[in-house]
Amino acid sequence: MTKFSTLNKTQILQACLSLLNQKQKGLQAAIRQIQDSMLNETKSSSGDKHETARAKMQSEQASLGDQLLEIEKQISVLTKIDPSSTSTQVQTGAIIQTPNALFFMALGLGKVLIDNTVIFVISPASPLGQKMMGAQAGQSIQLNNNNYLIEKIS
Repeated sequence: MTKFSTLNKTQILQACLSLLNQKQKGLQAAIRQIQDSMLNETKSSSGDKHETARAKMQSEQASLGDQLLEIEKQISVLTKIDPSSTSTQVQTGAIIQTPNALFFMALGLGKVLIDNTVIFVISPASPLGQKMMGAQAGQSIQLNNNNYLIEKIS
């Protein structure tokens, strides 16, 4: 992993926040669109049809609102990570180098591409995250017949 030394926590945090901000804006736009549709919808001659459509829109709006709340919680988690912190063991905010992959312990965002380098942003609550938490460089983690040798933690 030659790119490892060029990536830092600030870059990773910025990429994650950018991804979450994009999702947040998309959800906010979708909620506004539903609100506009509900305001602009005129009652048709078929009252039940109108009420059914309105209930469906309200349900979708509530679902999008829940997703937006989750995104806001994730943004809050990321903003609490100190990019200058270092540790000798895996903890929230750690960059973990293995022979085959880079991981960032923060949230379950999956693959994030930064400067042509893939980094897996994983949650401490995920199965792999649970196994890695507290581990130190040189330790091997086994999960689903896969071995993850932790080469470096920063």
